[in-house]
Amino acid sequence: MPVRNYKAPTVEQVDEFIECVDSLPIEEAALVHCGGGKGRAGIFAACYLMARGFGATDASHDSEQAVRIFPGDAIKLLRHMRPGSIETAEQESFIRDYAQYLISGRQAVPAPATPPDIQESQAPLELEGKLPKAPSIIVCCGVPGSGKSTFASHLTILGYTVISQDELGSRTACLDALSNAMNSGRKILIDRCNPYLEDREQWLAHAFHPTNALCVWFDVDSELCVKRADARTNHPTIAPGRAKKIVHSFTKTFVQPSKKEKFACIARVSSSVAASDLLLRLGVPKGDINHAATGPAEASPNESSSAGTTRTTRTTTTASTPAERPFIDKFPRTRHLYNAGSATRDDLILTSSDAEAFLNSSDPSITLTIEEKVDGANLGISLDSSGNFKVQNRSHYVNSKSHAQFKKLDRWLEDHYEGLITVLQVDEPGKWILYGEWLFAKHSIHYTSLPDMFLAFDLFDTEQGTFLSREALSTRLSGTNIHQVNDLELPETLNEQSLLDIVRSRQSIYYDGIVEGVYLRRQKDGKTIDRAKIVRSDFIAGDEHWNRRGITPNVVAYE
Repeated sequence: MPVRNYKAPTVEQVDEFIECVDSLPIEEAALVHCGGGKGRAGIFAACYLMARGFGATDASHDSEQAVRIFPGDAIKLLRHMRPGSIETAEQESFIRDYAQYLISGRQAVPAPATPPDIQESQAPLELEGKLPKAPSIIVCCGVPGSGKSTFASHLTILGYTVISQDELGSRTACLDALSNAMNSGRKILIDRCNPYLEDREQWLAHAFHPTNALCVWFDVDSELCVKRADARTNHPTIAPGRAKKIVHSFTKTFVQPSKKEKFACIARVSSSVAASDLLLRLGVPKGDINHAATGPAEASPNESSSAGTTRTTRTTTTASTPAERPFIDKFPRTRHLYNAGSATRDDLILTSSDAEAFLNSSDPSITLTIEEKVDGANLGISLDSSGNFKVQNRSHYVNSKSHAQFKKLDRWLEDHYEGLITVLQVDEPGKWILYGEWLFAKHSIHYTSLPDMFLAFDLFDTEQGTFLSREALSTRLSGTNIHQVNDLELPETLNEQSLLDIVRSRQSIYYDGIVEGVYLRRQKDGKTIDRAKIVRSDFIAGDEHWNRRGITPNVVAYE
């Protein structure tokens, strides 16, 4: 659950945590951890003790005994068990407030129970107006969790550029991206809630009111939307437990689209059946559509920030995904070993004790490597059951038509076919994902001497849930035309100052300037068991998103 360091969670997050612990079999235990294992983890542990006490509690626990351990005693006990627990006054205050929350009888923490399934509508697709054969712009609208992003991800196969405010961060950035896409002659899909007539009108006006514009209205049951939105614990704008309030607020104020808005057609989608029907009518191949088309594009990520753990985020998706593999294994978020000044409030930063443990292990079989961090688009390349390449960027599959920065992707895959097959076709198709940085377009650094547009940095075994070590990846890449990111020499004295000196002064081999940052990885028995990064303080110059400036190609040596 995302909770900022030294801060308190929401009441809804604690409620959800207690329900999760309640659902465990009686013989199992739960590991509660955060960056340092004291502050945020301590809050959840203290609140659980207040609500449930020490004994096993069944579903019929005495509701009159709302607090089984008083907050002061819970805090004292945890600090005795783990000195330093509950680190700030804000966290202490939250624990006391949560006790009052329980005492108030608001029944915030229900006894373990299986919630009834929400039955999805089977309503057919409704069209108002004639559906254009190939709309130049599609404007989606609907509350969070209604299925806009999943629907949008299917249309990348038809060459649509998806413009998402969740990813770009602001309406201005979206408008700039729309202008760039129009200048390139690309078809556009706006993935945004667009609850008001004025919201939808601005996209049409910016696109000069095309005569073949399509509005897709996702009119899905609000409770189903809440369930979906709450399942996305990595949602960029909705914190876990907050979906109900946000969805209901959107539902109350949402203005349904009408024919006076100058769309050629308004498609009303109230079910996955309707979504699939519309995708088929727009030209998406039937084999690329499943019957979860209105489900969330990112549904249940399991993201770990505990020290000593490296895992991927598994995301439900339906974007051109073969039926046998309904997940995208997103590359895990990498924590900052030290904050050199570039980390934001949402980044994961190791505590000083965790950073020390990362660098200095008592296990002699654990080794450290360091490599240059490069600035591009994260790609994961894998094979489907038919031996075709699948390329993912974040939580979506992409191809040369998805975005201008990927326009050379299909050609690159052809040129590197044999090498990719050598790396990926070990055991059965789909087992391995090759992660790397796609560097066709300048983001914050203009690279002038790249060996290739794609630099590999990790190989993931989806069956074992493990990453190969750097050396094992080098062995797998040996003899292919696929390049690996540049490794660096570890300093003789390994500490914060020596590593920051590298970040501030080491010359990049990819351009005439200082490295963006470095990646460090801990390895054991041919596997990467943990990783962290340090990014230089002046890496992001200003707050302008690179996509607003248009595409500036990096320079690749072989070109």
